[in-house]
Amino acid sequence: MFHYSVFFSRLSIIVICTLILSACNPSSIDPGGNNIPSAKQSPGPLPSKLYEVRQAEKMPAFSSSKDVRTFVSWASQAPVSRRSEIRKRLSEEAANNNIAEALIEDFKSSELKDHSRALVILSLLGELKNEEAIKFLTSYVWEPLPEKGIPMEESGIVIERYNKEILQSKAVVGLAYSRDQTINQRVLEVISKHPSNVVRAEAIAAYLWNNKISEDVKNTLRQSVRRGDEIFVDRPIRTSSMSATEFNEELAAYLNKYPELTPPTPQKREQSKEEHDHGKHPPRF
Repeated sequence: MFHYSVFFSRLSIIVICTLILSACNPSSIDPGGNNIPSAKQSPGPLPSKLYEVRQAEKMPAFSSSKDVRTFVSWASQAPVSRRSEIRKRLSEEAANNNIAEALIEDFKSSELKDHSRALVILSLLGELKNEEAIKFLTSYVWEPLPEKGIPMEESGIVIERYNKEILQSKAVVGLAYSRDQTINQRVLEVISKHPSNVVRAEAIAAYLWNNKISEDVKNTLRQSVRRGDEIFVDRPIRTSSMSATEFNEELAAYLNKYPELTPPTPQKREQSKEEHDHGKHPPRF
Protein backbone atom coordinates (compact mmCIF):
# COMPACT_ATOMS: atom_id res chain seq x y z
CA MET A 1 0.00 0.00 0.00
CA PHE A 2 2.96 2.27 0.56
CA HIS A 3 3.13 4.58 -2.51
CA TYR A 4 6.41 6.26 -3.32
CA SER A 5 5.61 8.12 -6.57
CA VAL A 6 4.85 11.20 -4.44
CA PHE A 7 8.17 10.78 -2.62
CA PHE A 8 10.24 10.59 -5.82
CA SER A 9 8.47 13.55 -7.43
CA ARG A 10 9.15 15.57 -4.30
CA LEU A 11 12.78 14.46 -4.29
CA SER A 12 13.13 15.40 -7.98
CA ILE A 13 11.90 18.93 -7.22
CA ILE A 14 14.51 19.24 -4.48
CA VAL A 15 17.24 18.08 -6.87
CA ILE A 16 16.17 20.53 -9.59
CA CYS A 17 16.00 23.43 -7.15
CA THR A 18 19.45 22.54 -5.82
CA LEU A 19 20.92 22.60 -9.32
CA ILE A 20 19.22 25.91 -10.17
CA LEU A 21 20.44 27.59 -6.97
CA SER A 22 23.94 26.30 -7.65
CA ALA A 23 23.86 27.73 -11.18
CA CYS A 24 22.66 31.10 -9.86
CA ASN A 25 25.40 31.46 -7.25
CA PRO A 26 26.02 35.24 -7.02
CA SER A 27 29.78 34.65 -6.69
CA SER A 28 29.87 33.37 -10.28
CA ILE A 29 28.25 36.44 -11.85
CA ASP A 30 30.17 39.58 -12.75
CA PRO A 31 28.36 42.93 -12.20
CA GLY A 32 28.85 43.53 -15.91
CA GLY A 33 26.94 40.39 -16.76
CA ASN A 34 29.90 38.11 -17.49
CA ASN A 35 29.97 34.67 -15.93
CA ILE A 36 33.09 34.08 -13.86
CA PRO A 37 33.93 30.50 -12.82
CA SER A 38 34.04 30.11 -9.07
CA ALA A 39 36.59 27.86 -7.42
CA LYS A 40 34.05 27.08 -4.69
CA GLN A 41 31.24 26.23 -7.08
CA SER A 42 30.60 22.52 -7.60
CA PRO A 43 27.82 20.66 -9.40
CA GLY A 44 25.00 19.25 -7.30
CA PRO A 45 24.65 15.50 -6.78
CA LEU A 46 23.15 13.47 -9.59
CA PRO A 47 19.82 11.69 -8.94
CA SER A 48 21.63 8.34 -8.97
CA LYS A 49 23.93 9.56 -6.20
CA LEU A 50 20.97 10.82 -4.18
CA TYR A 51 19.37 7.40 -4.56
CA GLU A 52 22.56 5.76 -3.25
CA VAL A 53 22.56 8.13 -0.28
CA ARG A 54 18.91 7.41 0.54
CA GLN A 55 19.51 3.70 0.11
CA ALA A 56 22.43 3.72 2.56
CA GLU A 57 20.87 6.01 5.17
CA LYS A 58 20.17 4.53 8.57
CA MET A 59 16.48 4.41 9.46
CA PRO A 60 15.80 6.95 12.24
CA ALA A 61 14.42 5.94 15.61
CA PHE A 62 10.73 5.14 15.70
CA SER A 63 9.66 4.09 19.17
CA SER A 64 8.14 7.19 20.77
CA SER A 65 6.02 10.19 19.79
CA LYS A 66 9.09 12.46 19.64
CA ASP A 67 10.52 10.30 16.83
CA VAL A 68 7.51 10.66 14.53
CA ARG A 69 8.21 13.91 12.68
CA THR A 70 11.78 12.87 11.83
CA PHE A 71 10.64 9.41 10.75
CA VAL A 72 7.92 10.84 8.48
CA SER A 73 10.42 13.20 6.83
CA TRP A 74 12.84 10.32 6.28
CA ALA A 75 10.14 7.98 4.94
CA SER A 76 9.02 10.71 2.52
CA GLN A 77 12.36 10.45 0.74
CA ALA A 78 13.11 6.74 1.18
CA PRO A 79 13.41 4.73 -2.08
CA VAL A 80 10.94 1.97 -2.97
CA SER A 81 13.62 -0.61 -2.22
CA ARG A 82 13.19 0.13 1.49
CA ARG A 83 9.43 -0.46 1.47
CA SER A 84 9.59 -3.83 3.23
CA GLU A 85 11.95 -2.45 5.85
CA ILE A 86 9.59 0.43 6.64
CA ARG A 87 6.58 -1.87 6.72
CA LYS A 88 8.35 -4.22 9.15
CA ARG A 89 9.30 -1.35 11.45
CA LEU A 90 5.72 -0.09 11.50
CA SER A 91 4.38 -3.55 12.31
CA GLU A 92 6.68 -3.64 15.36
CA GLU A 93 4.90 -0.52 16.70
CA ALA A 94 1.35 -1.58 15.82
CA ALA A 95 0.28 -1.55 19.49
CA ASN A 96 1.95 1.78 20.26
CA ASN A 97 -0.88 4.30 20.64
CA ASN A 98 1.59 7.12 21.29
CA ILE A 99 3.04 6.63 17.81
CA ALA A 100 -0.42 6.58 16.24
CA GLU A 101 -1.51 9.72 18.07
CA ALA A 102 1.68 11.57 17.11
CA LEU A 103 1.16 10.61 13.46
CA ILE A 104 -2.42 11.89 13.65
CA GLU A 105 -1.27 15.21 15.14
CA ASP A 106 1.40 15.53 12.45
CA PHE A 107 -1.26 14.92 9.81
CA LYS A 108 -3.57 17.57 11.25
CA SER A 109 -0.77 20.15 11.18
CA SER A 110 0.25 19.14 7.64
CA GLU A 111 -3.14 18.65 5.94
CA LEU A 112 -3.54 22.22 4.70
CA LYS A 113 0.16 23.12 4.55
CA ASP A 114 1.98 20.15 3.01
CA HIS A 115 -0.22 17.89 0.88
CA SER A 116 2.60 15.45 0.06
CA ARG A 117 3.54 14.98 3.70
CA ALA A 118 -0.12 14.48 4.63
CA LEU A 119 -0.38 11.68 2.04
CA VAL A 120 2.72 10.00 3.46
CA ILE A 121 1.32 10.13 6.99
CA LEU A 122 -1.96 8.53 5.88
CA SER A 123 0.05 5.74 4.25
CA LEU A 124 1.98 5.20 7.47
CA LEU A 125 -1.24 5.14 9.52
CA GLY A 126 -2.66 2.50 7.19
CA GLU A 127 0.51 0.43 7.42
CA LEU A 128 0.54 0.76 11.21
CA LYS A 129 -2.81 -1.07 11.55
CA ASN A 130 -3.23 0.46 14.99
CA GLU A 131 -6.66 0.74 16.63
CA GLU A 132 -6.35 4.51 17.09
CA ALA A 133 -5.12 4.86 13.51
CA ILE A 134 -8.11 2.91 12.19
CA LYS A 135 -10.49 5.09 14.21
CA PHE A 136 -8.94 8.22 12.78
CA LEU A 137 -8.97 6.96 9.17
CA THR A 138 -12.62 5.96 9.55
CA SER A 139 -13.53 9.38 10.92
CA TYR A 140 -11.46 11.36 8.42
CA VAL A 141 -12.90 9.68 5.34
CA TRP A 142 -16.34 11.01 6.32
CA GLU A 143 -15.34 14.61 7.03
CA PRO A 144 -17.38 17.07 4.91
CA LEU A 145 -15.82 18.07 1.61
CA PRO A 146 -15.21 21.82 1.07
CA GLU A 147 -17.74 23.46 -1.24
CA LYS A 148 -16.10 26.89 -1.40
CA GLY A 149 -12.59 27.77 -2.49
CA ILE A 150 -10.48 28.39 -5.57
CA PRO A 151 -11.91 26.73 -8.71
CA MET A 152 -9.52 25.04 -11.15
CA GLU A 153 -9.54 26.75 -14.54
CA GLU A 154 -10.55 23.86 -16.81
CA SER A 155 -12.81 21.69 -14.64
CA GLY A 156 -14.21 24.31 -12.29
CA ILE A 157 -13.64 21.90 -9.39
CA VAL A 158 -12.71 23.63 -6.13
CA ILE A 159 -9.04 22.91 -5.39
CA GLU A 160 -9.68 22.53 -1.67
CA ARG A 161 -12.33 19.90 -2.38
CA TYR A 162 -10.10 18.04 -4.83
CA ASN A 163 -7.19 17.95 -2.35
CA LYS A 164 -9.44 16.56 0.37
CA GLU A 165 -10.85 13.93 -2.00
CA ILE A 166 -7.30 12.72 -2.67
CA LEU A 167 -6.53 12.56 1.05
CA GLN A 168 -9.79 10.75 1.83
CA SER A 169 -9.00 8.30 -0.97
CA LYS A 170 -5.68 7.55 0.72
CA ALA A 171 -7.48 7.13 4.05
CA VAL A 172 -9.90 4.54 2.66
CA VAL A 173 -6.98 2.66 1.07
CA GLY A 174 -5.48 2.47 4.57
CA LEU A 175 -8.72 1.01 5.91
CA ALA A 176 -8.90 -1.61 3.16
CA TYR A 177 -5.27 -2.55 3.81
CA SER A 178 -6.21 -3.80 7.29
CA ARG A 179 -7.87 -6.79 5.56
CA ASP A 180 -10.19 -7.16 8.51
CA GLN A 181 -13.75 -8.29 7.81
CA THR A 182 -15.29 -5.80 10.25
CA ILE A 183 -13.34 -2.91 8.72
CA ASN A 184 -14.21 -4.23 5.26
CA GLN A 185 -17.81 -3.34 6.07
CA ARG A 186 -16.71 0.26 6.63
CA VAL A 187 -15.04 0.24 3.22
CA LEU A 188 -18.24 -1.10 1.64
CA GLU A 189 -20.16 1.71 3.32
CA VAL A 190 -17.80 4.23 1.73
CA ILE A 191 -18.33 2.50 -1.61
CA SER A 192 -22.12 2.78 -1.36
CA LYS A 193 -22.61 6.12 0.41
CA HIS A 194 -19.64 8.47 0.02
CA PRO A 195 -20.56 11.66 -1.90
CA SER A 196 -17.32 11.70 -3.93
CA ASN A 197 -16.97 9.45 -6.97
CA VAL A 198 -13.19 9.88 -6.64
CA VAL A 199 -13.22 8.37 -3.14
CA ARG A 200 -15.73 5.66 -4.09
CA ALA A 201 -13.62 4.61 -7.09
CA GLU A 202 -10.47 4.35 -4.97
CA ALA A 203 -12.36 2.43 -2.27
CA ILE A 204 -13.54 -0.09 -4.89
CA ALA A 205 -10.02 -0.58 -6.24
CA ALA A 206 -8.60 -0.97 -2.72
CA TYR A 207 -11.30 -3.47 -1.75
CA LEU A 208 -10.60 -5.54 -4.84
CA TRP A 209 -6.83 -5.47 -4.37
CA ASN A 210 -6.88 -6.39 -0.68
CA ASN A 211 -9.45 -9.15 -1.09
CA LYS A 212 -7.63 -10.99 -3.87
CA ILE A 213 -9.47 -9.90 -7.03
CA SER A 214 -12.01 -12.53 -8.08
CA GLU A 215 -15.50 -12.75 -9.54
CA ASP A 216 -16.91 -13.54 -6.08
CA VAL A 217 -15.38 -10.36 -4.69
CA LYS A 218 -16.68 -8.37 -7.67
CA ASN A 219 -20.16 -9.79 -7.13
CA THR A 220 -20.01 -8.67 -3.48
CA LEU A 221 -19.08 -5.20 -4.65
CA ARG A 222 -21.89 -5.08 -7.22
CA GLN A 223 -24.36 -5.45 -4.37
CA SER A 224 -22.95 -2.32 -2.71
CA VAL A 225 -22.00 0.06 -5.53
CA ARG A 226 -24.15 2.93 -6.66
CA ARG A 227 -25.80 2.72 -10.01
CA GLY A 228 -23.25 3.84 -12.57
CA ASP A 229 -20.26 2.83 -10.44
CA GLU A 230 -20.13 -0.64 -11.98
CA ILE A 231 -17.45 0.68 -14.31
CA PHE A 232 -15.12 0.94 -11.31
CA VAL A 233 -15.74 -2.70 -10.34
CA ASP A 234 -14.83 -3.99 -13.80
CA ARG A 235 -11.87 -1.64 -14.25
CA PRO A 236 -8.73 -3.75 -14.90
CA ILE A 237 -6.02 -3.68 -12.25
CA ARG A 238 -2.54 -4.77 -13.24
CA THR A 239 -0.94 -7.14 -10.74
CA SER A 240 2.77 -7.90 -10.41
CA SER A 241 2.26 -11.29 -12.06
CA MET A 242 0.44 -9.84 -15.09
CA SER A 243 2.32 -9.18 -18.31
CA ALA A 244 1.81 -6.05 -20.38
CA THR A 245 0.08 -8.12 -23.06
CA GLU A 246 -2.37 -9.63 -20.56
CA PHE A 247 -3.16 -6.23 -19.10
CA ASN A 248 -3.69 -4.72 -22.55
CA GLU A 249 -6.10 -7.53 -23.40
CA GLU A 250 -8.08 -6.87 -20.22
CA LEU A 251 -8.08 -3.14 -20.95
CA ALA A 252 -9.34 -3.74 -24.51
CA ALA A 253 -12.16 -5.95 -23.19
CA TYR A 254 -13.02 -3.28 -20.62
CA LEU A 255 -13.23 -0.51 -23.23
CA ASN A 256 -15.30 -2.79 -25.43
CA LYS A 257 -17.76 -3.24 -22.56
CA TYR A 258 -17.75 0.50 -21.77
CA PRO A 259 -17.17 2.21 -25.15
CA GLU A 260 -18.08 5.59 -23.65
CA LEU A 261 -14.70 5.53 -21.88
CA THR A 262 -12.74 5.24 -25.13
CA PRO A 263 -10.62 8.40 -25.58
CA PRO A 264 -12.07 10.69 -28.28
CA THR A 265 -10.33 11.20 -31.62
CA PRO A 266 -8.38 14.46 -32.06
CA GLN A 267 -11.27 15.87 -34.12
CA LYS A 268 -13.75 15.17 -31.33
CA ARG A 269 -11.37 16.68 -28.80
CA GLU A 270 -11.27 19.90 -30.81
CA GLN A 271 -15.06 19.93 -31.06
CA SER A 272 -15.35 19.47 -27.28
CA LYS A 273 -12.95 22.38 -26.78
CA GLU A 274 -15.08 24.62 -29.01
CA GLU A 275 -18.22 23.65 -27.07
CA HIS A 276 -16.43 24.43 -23.82
CA ASP A 277 -15.27 27.83 -25.13
CA HIS A 278 -18.87 28.67 -26.07
CA GLY A 279 -20.15 27.78 -22.63
CA LYS A 280 -21.49 24.33 -23.58
CA HIS A 281 -19.69 22.23 -21.01
CA PRO A 282 -19.63 18.49 -21.88
CA PRO A 283 -20.50 16.15 -18.99
CA ARG A 284 -17.53 15.36 -16.73
CA PHE A 285 -16.79 11.71 -15.99
